[in-house]
Amino acid sequence: MAEAIFEERLIKGYPHLFPLVKVHSAGTAAIEGNRVTESAVQTMDLWGIDISNHRAHALTSNMLEKADLVLAMAREHVLSIERIAAGNMSKVFPLKYVASMKKEIMGNLGLESPKEEEELFSRLSSVKEFLLKDLGVEGDFRVMGNASSDIIDPIGGTLETYLTVAEEINSAVIDLMYILFGEAEEQR
Repeated sequence: MAEAIFEERLIKGYPHLFPLVKVHSAGTAAIEGNRVTESAVQTMDLWGIDISNHRAHALTSNMLEKADLVLAMAREHVLSIERIAAGNMSKVFPLKYVASMKKEIMGNLGLESPKEEEELFSRLSSVKEFLLKDLGVEGDFRVMGNASSDIIDPIGGTLETYLTVAEEINSAVIDLMYILFGEAEEQR
């Protein structure tokens, strides 16, 4: 659901950046090729997004190495990622933790959206530097937020649980978009 929500917001708000940003979801405990749950499909259908063809991907060290930024749904995922590829942890953060830093980061980076790839990567580097500085001790990823900064895995839950989780993801993604990409085209 997070991948679909992120892509939907990217296409609508930052179409000029869509060709430059690749979004992939992968799980620390995912079974490669598994179908998305019916509740997730129903939830996203209510949002007008079709995820019925999505298949699960297990997170690998190769994926982590290639990624510029890795956003985890919960702190436990950050710890699992640390076991997979400890050398890539300076780009791994819980989504809600990053979103919670919107005011501080935007105060430093401003609202202007990157126009080209070089500006985009420069902004992303600045975001990561700010987040690492905020943590105080580089590499100590256990201090990022608290239990309220975790987005639960809705698997096995009711449709209502999935809807609640989708809203929580959406709220964090809205803030994330401002942080990574500045003000959306529709808001200028």
